[in-house]
Amino acid sequence: SPVFNTIPLDVTVQCIGDVLSMFDLTWVDNCDGTGAVVGVEVSNGQSCPEIITRTWSYTDSCGNSTVVSQTITIMDTIAPVFSFIPLDTTVQCIGDVPLMLDLTWVDNCDGIGTVIGLEVSNGQSCPEIITRTWTYTDDCGNSTAVSQLITVMDTIPPTASNLPTLSITGGSPLPQFNVLDVFDEADNCSSNIVVAYVGDISNGTNCPEIFTRTYSITDECGNQSFVTQLISVGDAFIPTASNPLPVNVQCSSNIPSPDPLVVTDEADNGAIPIVTWEDDTSNGMSCPEIIVRRYRVTDDCGNFILVSQTITVNDTIPPVLDIAPADVTVLCPGDVPTMISLAYSDNCDGVGSVSGFDNQLTNSCGGSIIRTWTYVDSCGNSATVTQNITVNDTIPPVAVAPASINVECPNDIPVWDILSVTNESDNCTLNPTVNWEGDLSDGLSCPETIIRTYSITDACGNQVLVEQLITVNDITPPTASNPTTISVPSINDVPLPDPLVVSDEADNCTLYPVVTWVSDVSDGNICDSEEITRTYSIMDECGNETFVTQLIIILTTPAPIDAGPDQTICLGDSVSINVINPLNANLTWSPALPLQPFSPIQSQTYTVTADYYGCISTDDVSIFIATPPTVNFTADILTGCEPLQVEFTNLTTAQNGFSNCEWTINGETIFGCDMVSYLFENAGTYDVSLSVTTIEGCTSTQTFFDYINVYEVPLAQFSMNPNSISSFDNVVQFSNNSINADLYEWDFGDQSAISTLENPNHTYNNVGNSIYTITLWAYEEHFGCVDSIQMSLVGTEELIYYVPNTFTPDGDTYNETFQPVFTEGYDPYDFHLLIFNRWGEIVFESFNVEIGWNGLYRSTLAQDGTYTWKIEFKETMTDKRHTAVGHVNIIR
Repeated sequence: SPVFNTIPLDVTVQCIGDVLSMFDLTWVDNCDGTGAVVGVEVSNGQSCPEIITRTWSYTDSCGNSTVVSQTITIMDTIAPVFSFIPLDTTVQCIGDVPLMLDLTWVDNCDGIGTVIGLEVSNGQSCPEIITRTWTYTDDCGNSTAVSQLITVMDTIPPTASNLPTLSITGGSPLPQFNVLDVFDEADNCSSNIVVAYVGDISNGTNCPEIFTRTYSITDECGNQSFVTQLISVGDAFIPTASNPLPVNVQCSSNIPSPDPLVVTDEADNGAIPIVTWEDDTSNGMSCPEIIVRRYRVTDDCGNFILVSQTITVNDTIPPVLDIAPADVTVLCPGDVPTMISLAYSDNCDGVGSVSGFDNQLTNSCGGSIIRTWTYVDSCGNSATVTQNITVNDTIPPVAVAPASINVECPNDIPVWDILSVTNESDNCTLNPTVNWEGDLSDGLSCPETIIRTYSITDACGNQVLVEQLITVNDITPPTASNPTTISVPSINDVPLPDPLVVSDEADNCTLYPVVTWVSDVSDGNICDSEEITRTYSIMDECGNETFVTQLIIILTTPAPIDAGPDQTICLGDSVSINVINPLNANLTWSPALPLQPFSPIQSQTYTVTADYYGCISTDDVSIFIATPPTVNFTADILTGCEPLQVEFTNLTTAQNGFSNCEWTINGETIFGCDMVSYLFENAGTYDVSLSVTTIEGCTSTQTFFDYINVYEVPLAQFSMNPNSISSFDNVVQFSNNSINADLYEWDFGDQSAISTLENPNHTYNNVGNSIYTITLWAYEEHFGCVDSIQMSLVGTEELIYYVPNTFTPDGDTYNETFQPVFTEGYDPYDFHLLIFNRWGEIVFESFNVEIGWNGLYRSTLAQDGTYTWKIEFKETMTDKRHTAVGHVNIIR
């Protein structure tokens, strides 16, 4: 049966797109040779998994068939991946919850897409937990789910302002509390804020007695703040004073210390009141932070008022960062320099350092990383510096090729193994990919050389190829046993050689080594237990050979024989030879004995051999006659081109000389025993005969058939298209019409190289008004018979020129003059150029094509504008005159 060179392995892939295209398999057959066959692909029609069966079959000319198959299982087992997973987050208010977004998924088989999330609340508050879940399931049921927890928890208390201080005279009851007095309550989240009365607390003194009335402000999450109102009971006249002027500073460290002297106009109905620092109250914000600094103005009875000074703390000066490192280019992501921290200084925050941030590389094989350092001070003033890092891997991996191996048989060739490639490494990729690329045979055998190629590819597609040399050379000879020895009665009973007597031939590679008979060698002991050694050769397909022998023993004795006495006769006489053969043995003559009686033409000794069952006995008899001449001749030339003159030399020898010589050449008879000459005028193959008669009258003839070969001279002929050329039509196609020619040489007449093509195309450069002589030599290949022919090709110049439409005579050495530009085909001695202005005046005239208008008119530069030109000239070949008119612009 035929054998497939390669049997594809069963494979499992993830996606239908991973299935390799169907390919042809090559086969080898012991009779049909080699070839390739197309496979048939059948799917089970299912999915997850889908089973594809590929089958290749080949049936040779005798119906021997081989079938191989490959099973491809397509089963997606990889779950999809979300390209972005939102982080858990905590917000203060339900209004701060970020909007739901669609997430993008990527799947190895389904591609990419988006999915809508599902949002579920725990139904609680303070905190409320919202769970958002995104789920995607691919076509094979692989599922991925991600979730985000959003905690809604208000931790910021509400705000409200303290109530103004009340003063009442001693003995008067305290005013009734009223929660409506608190009017500016507010909260970051809640709209339902509860204001409640807490209580009144006395300071326990007199003159005055101070009561502190407290209200609580509570939001929906229980965050609470308090405001107070002071009620003074005592002196009915409280002191007076104005609020100090407001102060603006950059930093908290710039806030001035409390200073009662900033209150400058305190007064009272009695003694000068005492000013003391009361407190600093911040609005809890920043940038700006508003601090209300209060001073207490107290009279001698303890009556007091509070005045406020507003201190605004607002940093408007941005920080300063150190200079970023210089931009760099590296080969690998691992070569990216380590992130460093940069120092900063700020008028308020002081000094420190900040780490940078790298954007994510979208392509691990290259791209740009922008490393950014940003420092934002406490007030949001920021400074940013950046460094560009370019990543680009261009260096291919390296590896050590597998060692060369030698095997005896094709079946011994090992299957390719990527593990045979060692020491593969890459400057960037940790484990470059090794793939088998293919095996390339030199197509020979014994030895056959196969180059096995592996590729090593890094993650960036940089690739290197290594090769392993596999030599397939069978050097082991076949084996076989010597056939059994046999004995026969006589030589006639010796069996014919039969390779089938060698029955156990075998070889390591060749399935059926060839057995052939080599020789039979006798030991020479004829009729004395003669032994014949019969040798057979056993040879495999690589020519390795083993010999076996068979011994054949013959048992016979020789017979008596008598050929009779020697005889002498004259030329033309008859003679008979009578042999005595008492045992009637099988007789043979050397030379063969003619039918008796016979007339020999030369002296001869005849040997009779009696073969009696292989035992040989002989006897001789000699017949003596006159010796005929030995006719021979030569020619000074045997082959040549027509007409061919040949000299013939007579080399005949005779015992006593000869009397007559007769030549037959081309049907003509020529006499002469010395040198003769003959002219062969026509091509052809000629026989030559010479008959020589000796002095005794013995005649011999020698004929040399097809002795003289005269070859026809070629006839050189050609045509060409076109028959004339020009600058625009300068390619000529030559058609060779020569007869009886094998080789050709062309001279195209333009000093270009000689061409040996049969039908060349030739391009003529720089065609002028000239005549080219083309020569063709036509050769007969074997004897150099040659003919030549010449033809003329006319070259004609084309009229080629152009006229510019603008020039700029501004003194910059570029485009300073206007003149027509002629290339060829014009008569430079018959040229006239005129330039006119808009009024028809001639502003320039030239009869020399090399001299153009420089823009001057009456020694002054002409004005910018459009001018009319007119040129008259004559063609060189036809004397045809031309007149052309156009416009040219002056621009400066």
